[in-house]
Amino acid sequence: MAEKVDPQITDAISQTDVKVVGEAPAEAMAMLYQMTASAVGLAINNAVASQQQMNAISNAATTQAVNKLLNMDASEAIALVKANSGNDIAQQMSTLLAALNSGQQGVKSAGNTPPVTP
Repeated sequence: MAEKVDPQITDAISQTDVKVVGEAPAEAMAMLYQMTASAVGLAINNAVASQQQMNAISNAATTQAVNKLLNMDASEAIALVKANSGNDIAQQMSTLLAALNSGQQGVKSAGNTPPVTP
């Protein structure tokens, strides 16, 4: 035999169902925002870890290069400069000296020029 359910009970259940259905989009968006924030946080974490690893590799490479330069004898250094630039060290030094002298002349002439007054 079917029992009759109180209309207040069915009304309360209907209201609860409507409330759950009505809140579902907001809860779904909240979950989406939380997952997006978590993914962005992990991406930033990975970027920082990658930068730290590249910094360590860079330091190691710099250390090796400096050790190589410090342990190199003069004849090896001269041969390396010739191979890389095609110039002799004396020629490079004279070119550098000429550039420095022209820069000094420019500074001297600027220092001797009186200021322009309106």
